[in-house]
Formats: sequence, structure tokens, C-alpha cells
Amino acid sequence: MNKMKSLLALLLVAALALGLAGCGTKDSAVKSDEPQPTETPDYVYAATYKKVNAPDGLSYLSTGIFTGDGYYASSSVKIGEEIPEGAELEYEGQYDVYENRLFFVGLDGSLRALEGYTPLETAQNTGNYPSFYAGTGTMGMAVNAEGQLVLIEDSYVSYFDGTEAMMASDNSYQNWVYRDQYYLRVLDTDGTELSCAPLDYDTVNTWLNFYGMKIDSQGNVLCCSDYELLAFAPDGSVVYSIDMPSYVNQLVKLGSGELAALIDGDDGPELAVLDLDKRAVSQQRYKLPPSCWSLSPGSGDYDAVYLSGQTLYGYRLDTQESERVLNMIDCDINGNYVSGLTGTGDGTMICLVADYSQEVTAYEIATLSLVPSSSLPQKSLLTMAVMDADYNYQLSEAVIKFNRSSDTCRITLLDYSQYNTEDDPSAGQTKLLTEVISGKLPDLLLLSNMPYKQLATKGFLEDLYPYIDADKELSRSDFFPTVLAAMEVDGKLCEVCSSFSISSLIGARSVVGDKPGWTYADFDAALASMPAGCEPLDMYTTRDDILRTLVSLEMDSLVDWSTGECRFDSEGFVEMLKFAARFPKSFDWDNYEWDSRDDEAVRLAEGRQMLQRASIYYISNLQYNRAYFNDDVTYIGYPTSSGVGSMLQLGAGDGALYAMSTACRDKQAAWSCLRGFLTEEGQKDAWGLPTNRNAFNKQLEEAMTPEYMHDANGNIVLDKEGQKVQVARGSYGRADGSIVNIYALTQEEADQLLELIDTTTKSESYDDAIFSIVSEQAQSFFAGQKSAEEVARLIQSKAKLYVNEQR
Repeated sequence: MNKMKSLLALLLVAALALGLAGCGTKDSAVKSDEPQPTETPDYVYAATYKKVNAPDGLSYLSTGIFTGDGYYASSSVKIGEEIPEGAELEYEGQYDVYENRLFFVGLDGSLRALEGYTPLETAQNTGNYPSFYAGTGTMGMAVNAEGQLVLIEDSYVSYFDGTEAMMASDNSYQNWVYRDQYYLRVLDTDGTELSCAPLDYDTVNTWLNFYGMKIDSQGNVLCCSDYELLAFAPDGSVVYSIDMPSYVNQLVKLGSGELAALIDGDDGPELAVLDLDKRAVSQQRYKLPPSCWSLSPGSGDYDAVYLSGQTLYGYRLDTQESERVLNMIDCDINGNYVSGLTGTGDGTMICLVADYSQEVTAYEIATLSLVPSSSLPQKSLLTMAVMDADYNYQLSEAVIKFNRSSDTCRITLLDYSQYNTEDDPSAGQTKLLTEVISGKLPDLLLLSNMPYKQLATKGFLEDLYPYIDADKELSRSDFFPTVLAAMEVDGKLCEVCSSFSISSLIGARSVVGDKPGWTYADFDAALASMPAGCEPLDMYTTRDDILRTLVSLEMDSLVDWSTGECRFDSEGFVEMLKFAARFPKSFDWDNYEWDSRDDEAVRLAEGRQMLQRASIYYISNLQYNRAYFNDDVTYIGYPTSSGVGSMLQLGAGDGALYAMSTACRDKQAAWSCLRGFLTEEGQKDAWGLPTNRNAFNKQLEEAMTPEYMHDANGNIVLDKEGQKVQVARGSYGRADGSIVNIYALTQEEADQLLELIDTTTKSESYDDAIFSIVSEQAQSFFAGQKSAEEVARLIQSKAKLYVNEQR
């Protein structure tokens, strides 16, 4: 039996052990309506991993070429420091000197430096130019028929060809010089140079792409150059060129051994096979899927393979179709971290994987091989339903970490975004929701854009408070009370997230006061105190913009999913409609003539705009927001009938909200995965403000710790008053050309942030169907055809009907 074809006959099959083989579905469609596997294939992909033993100080490896027993790679390595006499050290590493180095990474994880290698000499500033910069680097690698390493290396310089005074001129860009000189070098296996020659080409009008460069049968280097291919002999001369029908992105060696070019077709990428004997390109074109813009050598039955997000596809020339081979996460590999991939011809695939989640990037060699599924340790299987797993790095990392560490259970992701189509980009979301409502529950769910409170009210989601209370390392006090409360439904915690942000309106204390929260009447009074013609917000804010925001802010008070009660006929909602009516219907983006006075900072400073919409995703956002108002700022929030009108955005950054279904088959195992999103360690790199207070406090402490300028000897620099000179953490450029530097967070700023978190009790809650009802009915009020009260009653009737239909 052909192992690959046996594997490809099955759909969305999850492995029961270390690795998992994907299925033979087409890239453009999915054949199965079942979200869960029904049988185990004869063969699955199992992954083995070897940690690369990289020395300290090696910050990255740039994969060059696979040889059959490993990879050649290059990297910049620190070799010393060049600190100008009397220079002040503004940051660590400012004057570090790096040089290019070559390495060979074996499949066993060994790393060998090519000791005989000597980098190109770096150009010197013989012209005494200001702002001179020079360096060298490896642009492409290949191995010739003799097993020798062939490199293209770049010696590059940039400098200002003029005086220091000329650099301030508006036309100074005309004096900047950028120059590259490429060299073709042939080395033996220990890096000793056998030959070196500059490439003979037009440095001004020719652009060369050495990514995936190949060696032809005569030992010439073949590379891409816009709409042609160029072949360089070892002496640097151009031997021949091949005109291409369209722009060339990459050269790839097919499973057959032929060379092909990945080119731009009329309707997307195409593959054109080369005939190097005739020095021409074949007329035959092979259409590729839209997601295919980088190819690797084929494996097994495939002529080429490629990664699209987390999914590995195989492409066959005879069918001109891509087939899903496997999901990298199911092999406990983050596809976003794969920096080198190749097929070996027998169905095995090898990749170099970079783990960027660590302080110092760690590398490993992963070998993916087809093995009998019966040969692997048996594990129980939990499924997690998600949307767009390719773009959720934290989710990928957490699932991979869990699967590698658990001896008894593994989690497989069911990505419903695969059901989306061009005609219906939300088809996957609809399918998942339909299945959940019908009682076809996965074990775990990523709830982004799902009607969380409806699902919780129906009893589909597990209360996670008992799991936190029983956890030996976590407790409710580890999290912000307002964040926990925002995720509760009837006192139950049915979802969790690792990060949050805050969305609000900010204004000058002198105008809006110094305490968050105000009513519509307070808003009107503040606006009346501003100069005539002052607008509440930026000129782009429309009625629907502000109405959508206010409805999402007040959704919990407008709709009670537990009882089906709605309150759109309340006085507070009527006030909301009247408030939205003061904003314009639309903004003419196409015809508006923007000038520098339309910059928000200018409008705020001149009193032509009262408030600014602001978000805090990171602690530093607080400082940048304050810069707009010269530190005289209050997070006043949106006006409401009661309470503070700022709102929490849960799952900030990646938008990830996680839940366990009440039908979960192994709730303790599921919790051991979910808790990873809640620990201090799991949130140290959170996108947004961490929900874990220990993780948050560490970020706050770091933000409040000043960084000081040091001189060349490492001593702290003092100013004329004998005070330490702080190093700016960032800067903000105003429309008038002035620069506002951002330094360490002050205690006052920290207190303001903590107060904001403690007083923000509302959370953002979207429901597109409800907002469609609100927006559709509100138009008659905005047009003056009905009163706000009449429209509110119509919305109440339609919304209540919809809510109770969904219950």
C-alpha cells in the first residue's frame, strides 16, 4: 500500500500520540462535514525533535541550503565593540561590532562553525562621510555538484555625500548614497575560500533576488531578476539570461529534479518549468493556489510543498492541485516559526524551527516521518474549536506546550475558518455556532466573535471558578476583579482570557474634570465651555460609529439573555439615540482635502476638538495618550446614563477568549491546558494588558524603572545639575514638528492606570444582529421622520423578538 495515498484518503485525522498526519483535502475546499475524526489512519506523521546546540550570543540562524544531512546557515556574530572616544552610551549594544559567520546544523542538532570561513572585508569610511555605515552579509547559498558551498555575499555601504549642515535640508535625500557589491564565493566544506569574484552587473538598474538560488549543470549560479533569470559563472560574469513571461518570485527544485520558477500569473501565482538545455522557459504553466508564494522541494507523491499558516500542502503538477498534508500544530510545531523546510523524496519532511517565545531564540530540527499509527503511544484526544488558528500565536504555543508535556492526552485544533468562502467569509463561524446550538459540542472552544452569554445561559459552557478555586497555584485574587466580573454570567466564569485592553474617551482635566464617568448632561456642559465650533471628536466619527460603540458599551444593560428582557425603550437608550444624532451621517474620505491643521494634536491644542478616542493595549499607551494633552488628561469615558463609560476589551491583541464545554470528555485535562493562559508565565508575553496581576505588576515595575545614559566606560552620565540623564523609551512627533520624549512611567501615571482598571466595569459586547436592528430603525430618527421615543419602541419590539427567538 502506498503510505502517502493511504494517509491522504482520510480527512482531518488527529494523531493519538506525538505527531499527526493531516488529510488529503484540496486547498480550495473541505470534503468533510464532520468536525471530529471517525477513524484512525494506518499511517500518521510523527515528529522527532533535536535541539540545536547553539552557543551563547548566537541570536539567529538564517537558513541557507539543505544538503541531505543538515542545513548550511549564516548569522551575524558579535566580535567586539568600537566605542568612539568620549562617546555616551545611550543603550546597551550601541557600539557592538558584528561579522558574518557560517554554520552547519546537523539533523542530530549539532552545530558546527565553518572555521575556515573569512567574511568579506567591510568597506571603510575613506571619504570621511557623515553617517557612514557599512557591513557584509550572506544573500544566498547553494551546493554545487562537487559538494562545495556556493555563496552570494553583499558588501554594502550607505553614507551622506555632503556636509553635516546639508543633512538638515528638505532635499537632503538627494545626497544619500546606497551601494551594494555582490560577490560569488566558492568554499570547501570547512568554509575555506576556493574562489571569489565580484558579480558583473548593472548596480543601478538591475535588482537581483538570490532567495532560492540554484546551480545549473555547468556550475553557474541561477537567480531571479525581475522579469528574467540570470546565470553567473564562478568568475562573476553573466553567462546567459532567460526572459520570463512575468515577474519571478522564486526558483524551486521540483521532486523530479527539474527547476521551475514561481511567477506572477494573471489570476495568481503560477509555476513555469525551465528547460536549461535550451536556456528557455516551458510554455506550460501550472496554476497555484492564491496562498502559495513560496515553495520547497517536494516529498513523496508531491512535486513541491508549501506552508500556508499552520497547514502544509503538497502540490502535484499532473493534477495542478494542492492537497492538505498536515497541520503543523498537530505535529507540535508552530508553523509561523518554521524558517527552513524541505522534502526528502520519501515522504519525510525536515524543518528548522525557531522558538521566538524565549528570551534568546532557540532552534530545533524537526523531522516529520510517516509511521504506523499503531507504533505510537496511545493518548486520549480533546478537540478545540477555533477560528483562524494561523494568526493566534499564543494559542498555538499553548497547545503545542501542552501536547509535548502530556503523557496521557493531546489537544487537536478544529479550525472552522476552513469552511469560509469568498461568497460567505463567515460560513465557518455559522457552521460552528449551528453545531454548538444543536448540542454537537467540542471539548474546548475559542469564543472570539461567538455569542458568549447566549451559550453560557443555555448551559453549554463549564463554570471555571471551581477549577481556579481548586488549583494549587492560582486563585481568584490573582486576577483583576473587574476583569473577572466582566466575564461572568449569572455568577459563573464561563470564559477566560490572558489579556485585556481598555477603550475610552480622554479629555483635558480642566474641561472634563478629574474623575472618570459622566452623563449626557455633563457632556453637553463641557462642550458648551469650549470655543464656538468645537467638535466633540475627530472629524471622521459618524453616527453609526458612535452608536455601535455605545450599544456595545451598554449591551449588558440593554439585553438580559437569561430572562429575554430588553430595555431599548428606556430613557437611557433614548438619550443615546439623541447623542448619536449630533454626529455626521458620513465622512467624504475620497474628496476631503487634508492639511496639517487637521491633525488631532493640533485640533485639540486649538480647542477645535474636545475629546480623543483612546485605547490602552500596553502600559506605554497611557503615556502616549497623555502626551496629546500635556499630561493634563482624564479618562472620562463615553457619556452614559450611569457609571463609567470606559470599557474592557477582553482577549486584547489576539482576541482570544477560551472556554470549556459542559460536554468535555476530560475536564481535568482541559483545565490543565486552559490554566496555561492564566499563569504568570503564560502571560509574560501577552498581547495587551495581562489579566494575571503578578504578570501585570512585573510589566508595571519594568515600565517604572528608569534607564540611564552611560559613557564609554559604563559610568552613568550626569547633567549640569548633577542629575542622572534618563534614556527615552520612545518619542511622539507632533504636527508642529516638536518631539515629545517618553520616559519611565511615573507613580502618578501608574496610579491613574490602576484607578482606570478598577473603575472600568463595563465590557465591550458586540451582537451584529442586534446592532443591525438598532441601526436600521435609527435612520428614521436621524432623518427627522420619527421621534427618538418612537424609534426606541420599534427597536424594543424587534430586539425582544430576536432575543427570545435565540434563547
